[in-house]
Amino acid sequence: MIYSKHVYDIDLIGILNTIISPPWRNKIKFRSDEMHTEFIRMMKGAAYDYFKWNEKKLGNQLLKHAPKILNPNKDDLKYTFWMATFLSIQNPDIIPLILIHHWEKVNYENWFLDHLQHKVIPALPSDKFIDIRKHKVKIVKWVEEQIKNKKYSKTTSAHKSSSNNSRVHAHLISSQYPAIKIESFALENIYQVLADYVDDDSNRKDFKKILAGQINKEPIKLKCQCNFFVKTFLYLKIKKKVSSNDIDLRSWVCINFKFYNDKLKSYASPDGEYVRKLFSEDKKLGKRAQIEFDQKIKSL
Repeated sequence: MIYSKHVYDIDLIGILNTIISPPWRNKIKFRSDEMHTEFIRMMKGAAYDYFKWNEKKLGNQLLKHAPKILNPNKDDLKYTFWMATFLSIQNPDIIPLILIHHWEKVNYENWFLDHLQHKVIPALPSDKFIDIRKHKVKIVKWVEEQIKNKKYSKTTSAHKSSSNNSRVHAHLISSQYPAIKIESFALENIYQVLADYVDDDSNRKDFKKILAGQINKEPIKLKCQCNFFVKTFLYLKIKKKVSSNDIDLRSWVCINFKFYNDKLKSYASPDGEYVRKLFSEDKKLGKRAQIEFDQKIKSL
């Protein structure tokens, strides 16, 4: 079968083959064989949901290496999901090359940078499957570099107005990562209360940097559940001590923190979909966590 595909295009069959077939599976360091099996099951389920491929048809597609390429599309959830999956199984060092290839495909459109920050990063696979810390850092740094160097809107369609482009440019220049602001009068109090949850005292300085809006290379481990932390910042937003929209705040939580998982007895980065649900649903805290919330957080 002859088709045109760049090595950095999102070839869905290629992704499934990479995950499923040896020797590729040995190049992706899954947390365990169980996580590898579960990830394959999820990907097959996603292929069925999007393309209605049953197990037999999926097997035939894999056998024939038939291409199913997704091009950048800000309104297509398929593109967001498979882009996140594609990036997560690549060598982090080539991620900038992949991103520039996709950005070129949309003529350096401004939406692509925001799409990476606020949709693709939260959609990255859960840390319980594979370690994606370096992948997140590479994506964030690449986006920042483009914004800093103002390398956007190299080409524009004739029907786009200059005033509209100016508004988009202004938004990109102002959207420094992470896009969350804790009011200066409240920062020290918030830090003093939340610093107790930092796993290692030596990381408290970096934790304060993140609260102040700076970038840290590694996620900070917190001795609390993600739900508790999210509820804390939603509460602080209501009290007007934190300024951020929900999309930015979700991304900020996913990128910068790991939370203790009682079942796994270890720390893990939160799943983007799980965090999204925490923002849209009022998930209750456990009895002990609720008492802690009432005593500590409501005093802020």
